[in-house]
Amino acid sequence: MELHDLERLLDAKLEPLHHSIDRLERNYEKVVDIMSQLARHGEIFKFLQETLSKYEIAQDGLYKRMRNLEDKQGDKLWDLVKIGITVVVAIILTLLGMKNFG
Repeated sequence: MELHDLERLLDAKLEPLHHSIDRLERNYEKVVDIMSQLARHGEIFKFLQETLSKYEIAQDGLYKRMRNLEDKQGDKLWDLVKIGITVVVAIILTLLGMKNFG
């Protein structure tokens, strides 16, 4: 067997390995691209979480302020009802007093 024959035999045996290595390199590049996209998606997801957190805090504050306003308005409404009852009772007492003394 001559050197030329050995080279052809080795090339024939190594050719599938070369193709496999080429495919692995291309797939490795795809994996790197996917990983970089995942990293970007992770950054976007983190940004969205932070933004939603800010809006939740703002919404909680707004809800508390609305609840306080409702409570204050409810208190004022109750005060108006008490004043109204007092006025009605005062009118009745005045009318009764006028009837008895008049």
